[in-house]
Amino acid sequence: MSPGSVTWSLILAWCLFVAVEARAQSRPADNEREVVLPEAPQAAAPEIRLPAWGTVIRFLDASINPGTIELEGKGTRVDLFDKGERSLIVVPVAGQGGSGQLRLVVEFTGGDSPTHAAFTLVLGAPEADERVAVVRRAQSASVLETRLREVRTQLAAREAELQACLTRSEATGPAGLALQDTLDELGVVGKPAVQVLSQDGLKGRAAISLRAAAWTLVAVTVRNDGGEPWTPTQARLVDAGRGRSVRVLGIRMKVPRIVPGAEARVAVETGAPDWLPGTRFHLELQDAAGRRLLIRDMEL
Repeated sequence: MSPGSVTWSLILAWCLFVAVEARAQSRPADNEREVVLPEAPQAAAPEIRLPAWGTVIRFLDASINPGTIELEGKGTRVDLFDKGERSLIVVPVAGQGGSGQLRLVVEFTGGDSPTHAAFTLVLGAPEADERVAVVRRAQSASVLETRLREVRTQLAAREAELQACLTRSEATGPAGLALQDTLDELGVVGKPAVQVLSQDGLKGRAAISLRAAAWTLVAVTVRNDGGEPWTPTQARLVDAGRGRSVRVLGIRMKVPRIVPGAEARVAVETGAPDWLPGTRFHLELQDAAGRRLLIRDMEL
């Protein structure tokens, strides 16, 4: 076949594609068939059925490297037309298409899995694909289901924490503690802190620890002698003997921040204690800038 006839066939194919694109824009995209890449590398390559005027292949969730496309029978039975990073057009060569199967391989950019995709181009099929939308599934359904379960578990935990916070905020004082079942016949045991370290322009005093069956609380008055306002955003409560951290439920103050030269009471709350009474803990209060106050050897 002469080069002139090949060029003329490509021009004719382009004209036909302009008509196809015009029709596609004026009607729903139900003529675009979705092809999902198989997860297993040894799985059969998806088939794309080429009509006489060719097929538009779009890659919905990935970009391809146009310079690495491998096309069996290129220039003799089929040709590539208008190849880009997210789409390409495969066109049978006029008068040379016939029937049969050819292999098309593309390489994705970005390094995610799968890195390549192979397709079987079917020539002369009774039904043809004018447009194909390719979906690359970088994660298997089992992985997505596992992550979904993890997210649901996290959401359930957050909802439980939120509900607990709402319950605590609805009632205050001793009556509120009784209504929330956070106070029993054992009452509340309080202990003064042994050592409050002053650092980063912060001074602590009157630190106490309170323990009930359903909660523990550490309260300390903090004076800010530094040059910047201080708001504790992080609290670490650590078992002094075993080094185990206790989950903190909340940090509360009556004011949003402690301005320079002022002081305020800071309360740190945890859930039900699972350690023996009298266990010693260290508490570290820290703001977003890293300024911190350390309370050592509290009995809780």
